[in-house]
Amino acid sequence: MIFLSLLCAFLLEQVRAQPHPNPAHRAVAAYADRIARHFNAGQPAHGVVGWLAVMVPLCAAVGVIDIVLSDLSSALGWLWTVLVFYFAVGFRQVSYHFTSIARTLKAGDIEAARRQLALWRQESGVELSEQDIVRLCIEDGLRGAHRFVFGPVLWAVVLGPAGAVLHRGALLLLERWRAPDRLELRHFGDFADRAFGWIDWVPSRLTAAGFAIAGNFEDAFYCWRTQAAQWPDRFNGVILASGAGAIGVRLGGPLRRITHVEERPELGIGEEPDVDALDSTIGLIWRATVIWMIVILVISVARLTG
Repeated sequence: MIFLSLLCAFLLEQVRAQPHPNPAHRAVAAYADRIARHFNAGQPAHGVVGWLAVMVPLCAAVGVIDIVLSDLSSALGWLWTVLVFYFAVGFRQVSYHFTSIARTLKAGDIEAARRQLALWRQESGVELSEQDIVRLCIEDGLRGAHRFVFGPVLWAVVLGPAGAVLHRGALLLLERWRAPDRLELRHFGDFADRAFGWIDWVPSRLTAAGFAIAGNFEDAFYCWRTQAAQWPDRFNGVILASGAGAIGVRLGGPLRRITHVEERPELGIGEEPDVDALDSTIGLIWRATVIWMIVILVISVARLTG
């Protein structure tokens, strides 16, 4: 059931892509902002209550509806699962900007690629070289594939549609309550930061393992083992290190900003990434997707026959 639901959701997304953010994302984000306004009193403990006030009813509602509809009809339960996956999981949220930037760079229009990357990352890209653009595009592509596809899908295998919502909802709260420009939520978002770390610990490592299997296995695990802990964002270190090793490129490294040079640890081994590395990244993500879909198919068959 999970396998067929995911497959249909992926196909539906290719036919009719959701805007980013989609209506469900915007509704949950608005609710999360309202909770923050009412519960934030400057103490970390209030963030625990606020997080539960968002996540418990959200996941419970999705789970209860799934149980009720499945009891009424297996077809209704399946349609509900497809609908949840359609809003919670998707490649197009990553691939739209990624493929646009790749196409623009191949056409030689670096200025347009800078503008597209700035729109994707919500920050200025005026000082970025072509190599910087490629490097950041690969990093965001690997990170986005995990956050929008592999992370929620792996939780869905455990908890059904409520699992996908759990991962995406926890990520949404982390992004909104720990955003650098929202200093008033600095302590309120502490628990959202810890909670996503707990929820994402296993999925992030399974995603990294999928990249290793789909790419250069030995280099991916070497980079994961020796470089991941150096990355300042602990949520993405294992994913980016494994992905860089699997593709055979170097990510991270110094990044030119308008007023300064941002020093970042170096991830991966091999050559500096060029435009062709973008195609390698897309290939890696699709191969990893096929691997995990096969695993999910085996699990689904085992459940049916067990």
